Amino acid sequence: MDSSFIVHRSSFGEKRLLVVALDGATFDLIRPLAGRGELPCIAAIIARGHDALLLSTVPAITPPAWSSFATGAPPEEHGVFGFNYPDARDYSLRLTVASDLQRPTLWRRLTRRGFRVLLLDVPFTFPPEPVNGCLIAGFPLPSAGLFVYPPDLAGRLESAGIACVRHPVEMPDPATTDFLLWLDKFLDERLSIFRHLSAQNPWQFAMIGTMVLDWAQHALWRYFDRRFVFASEPEAPERRGTLSAIYRRVDRFVADLLEIAGKETDVLLVSDHGFGATLHYDWISEALAQAGLLFWRRGGRKLAATAGAAALKAVRSSPRLQRLGKRWLGDTKTARTWARRARAYSQIDWERTRVFPAGDYHLNLYVNSRSRFARGIVADGADYEKVTGDAMAALETFRPPHHNQPLVRRLIRYEGGARKLPTRVPDLSLELNTLPMPVESKSVAPMAGICGFHSPEGILVSSATDLLGSDRPAKMEITELAPAILRYFSILSRDDEPPAPRSPSEPLSPEQSAAVLDSLRHLGYLD
Repeated sequence: MDSSFIVHRSSFGEKRLLVVALDGATFDLIRPLAGRGELPCIAAIIARGHDALLLSTVPAITPPAWSSFATGAPPEEHGVFGFNYPDARDYSLRLTVASDLQRPTLWRRLTRRGFRVLLLDVPFTFPPEPVNGCLIAGFPLPSAGLFVYPPDLAGRLESAGIACVRHPVEMPDPATTDFLLWLDKFLDERLSIFRHLSAQNPWQFAMIGTMVLDWAQHALWRYFDRRFVFASEPEAPERRGTLSAIYRRVDRFVADLLEIAGKETDVLLVSDHGFGATLHYDWISEALAQAGLLFWRRGGRKLAATAGAAALKAVRSSPRLQRLGKRWLGDTKTARTWARRARAYSQIDWERTRVFPAGDYHLNLYVNSRSRFARGIVADGADYEKVTGDAMAALETFRPPHHNQPLVRRLIRYEGGARKLPTRVPDLSLELNTLPMPVESKSVAPMAGICGFHSPEGILVSSATDLLGSDRPAKMEITELAPAILRYFSILSRDDEPPAPRSPSEPLSPEQSAAVLDSLRHLGYLD
């Protein structure tokens, strides 16, 4: 797209804002690709507007981060901390959904003031809430049930000859050629929806989301970052090319969205977190286990767990063992799946465990307190405080083998147990240390126990400099964007209205919840 396409709205025209939610987008790839002319649309917006790092939540994962964007509140206020939470009765994992939010969303507040809105595939918007316009819920969502508002929206689109399939929870492997073919088809379908709805239902605020960058980087970052064993594998150049091609395709998607939205529309590109290399979150369980706070079931599984964890760490640490693992098992994914199953959440010994991670990449931790869990063993008061302090000390001082820096970069005490809050609220949430990218272009020695994972620094790119204030900050918090957007529409006060009522969608059945959690587990989001 020609850079002349990006212009500011006329001073007398109606304000229109398009937000493009690029889950997982990082400047570590955007800046070099844009510098080489491979992302002309995003480069044009940066050149005429403003870009900044956008600091995520703790933990830096999809549900709390996009919830903070939507509400302008941190997790302890809006009440969403991850994809799931443990059931107080039996520790089984329950899916978190948007109706769990304890603060009103940006689009609800715009709706109440008469602004017309359009939301398509915005992460963590299921079940859909009523809006003054249209809403098609984004990832994650079940394979059945209402996912649009108004309730007849999908049917109306289908009647107009426009496919309105729900946002997938899974996709083809990004390392295969099938992925780019799937991506072209899927994004073209979403553009058709956006084009039709924009013509039929004029809007003042629109937000379009996509998960493809996050999904692709989870699979391909190991080939991009030269500290990984995989970066020196024969297929690595092709995989790095695939990741660049995905960014180029997303850039064309943004250009097409802007063309549909029109020249008078301001645009904001946002990611909920960035991406980089970090110490693998399996080490969190290891740190708790070494401190005597987390235990696995006794018996045959104990040997399998120990052997599986040892094998997994050895494979991550050694190029030779990595190659042997491929030869023996066909793919290291098989080895990881086997090892994680041995030390999975289902194998925790609840009779002895005092602190445990519950899905969400092990970034949300719970004290196994008697007041919150039916089989809890930690008493309130001094016992709770000691266990919490022991967990914090263990995590703050733990260094994985072959590393000089601590595993944990930041630790937040949400103290759900101490405050007798529902089990949606963890006791501790973590941010892991991000390993800086090497400057040199040559491969460096692979480092044990690292993985491609979220970094807390997302992206913020705006065509409207006045949207972010006159000081053009180099960094912003994700919680600052909702108030900025409300000011953009001349909504100055923050009201204290109650949380949005549950949408007309029926609640998720246990089977639907389990199916979504299984899909998240397959993606590696849960163990």
